[in-house]
Amino acid sequence: MQSIILFFLQKIIPPYNFIAYLITCFVILQAWLYFTNYVNRYGQWKWYEYVLVCINMIAVIYIANTISLDWNAMYFTFDISMLIILLTVAVMYSVHAYREKSLKGAAGNSITIISTVCAIYLVAIICSSFGLHHYVLPLNVIAVLAGAFLPFFIRGNFNKNIINFPPSC
Repeated sequence: MQSIILFFLQKIIPPYNFIAYLITCFVILQAWLYFTNYVNRYGQWKWYEYVLVCINMIAVIYIANTISLDWNAMYFTFDISMLIILLTVAVMYSVHAYREKSLKGAAGNSITIISTVCAIYLVAIICSSFGLHHYVLPLNVIAVLAGAFLPFFIRGNFNKNIINFPPSC
């Protein structure tokens, strides 16, 4: 089995392409997990959630259809799409935090983390706009790492009773 996988990776998909694909998938998955966490904790499927989910999904589909190994050509649109994806989730958490009148719980914690990652993507967009392309890839890597590891350092007071899984059939 291992030799089949190695053959597949070496002969059909070059290793660099495969690694680039995995990294891009991880980035999209990471943004999707923030959204899933919101839905499982607070989702009520109100009209604004539907609108924000539609905007979110348009950005996800755009990224999925425009992924390329030519990062120089895709930095700007990738960063804008990631910013849109994360901002839609941040808005949903913000509405919930506003209703709770508190930023101390999971919503406030998620807003802090997502806002930090959004700020990094915004800096990457600004760098790309001003032709500072050599900063964009490192900023994208920092954004991904921040999104993955900030939850370990920025901890909130989570109420585990508010997980909103649908009832089983």
